[in-house]
Amino acid sequence: MRKNHLLVAVSVCLLVLAGCTASPESSTPPGISEEGVTDVSALVEAHTGVLQSTSFTVQSSRTMRSEDPEFEATINSTWSIDGTETLRGSVIRNTSVTGEAPDQYLQAPDRTSTWRNGKTTVERTETNGNISDRRVDFLNTSVRQNRALHRKTIYELSTRSNATVERVSRDGTEWHRVDAELNDTTITSNATMTLFVDPNGTVREVRTAKTVRYRSGPRRIIQRVQISDIGTTTVERPAWAAEILNESQ
Repeated sequence: MRKNHLLVAVSVCLLVLAGCTASPESSTPPGISEEGVTDVSALVEAHTGVLQSTSFTVQSSRTMRSEDPEFEATINSTWSIDGTETLRGSVIRNTSVTGEAPDQYLQAPDRTSTWRNGKTTVERTETNGNISDRRVDFLNTSVRQNRALHRKTIYELSTRSNATVERVSRDGTEWHRVDAELNDTTITSNATMTLFVDPNGTVREVRTAKTVRYRSGPRRIIQRVQISDIGTTTVERPAWAAEILNESQ
């Protein structure tokens, strides 16, 4: 009888220990399971909930390529956002073009810098060495949390045809990598998406690739978005912005 009791006790201890070691491994961010993506809305809301009342930095690189006519247009953008109190933020966008690109890219400024504090927004554009400054209506500003959060891009995961989830290590922390193929539409095809999600549910990196049908022909668009410096990003008012505001007073 004692022997049986001992075996039962050992079995219970092993089960308890197994449960303790399995619990952390079974933890996944909202909207994600070990088998795949379960709820894109839950993932987006978790991502938003972490970032909407703190500071963070976003770096985005978007490249469009076309073979007929042959051209390449790349837009690199950096957002610095602080939503702890009154929304403050800045966006710096650089555009580079090669080949026979459409006018909207050829005529775009080489560099656009936008700074916002609450409803006050100013913008500086630089093209071929020429600089132009102006005040901008905050309703039309590019310094918006939703744009910086790239919620719309993440929501595209809801059009997936399939998705896989695996655990990966980033800077000593366990994240989840999501790889998905998206359904074709009348406009897009061969679309893929990769997300890296941290334990808090923040989508720290998004990679997308898709072929988009235009009247002039198909174009391949590749984008990479990275979110970093959460809670440590500072938004400084640039000297040129101070000059514009002083002149308008």
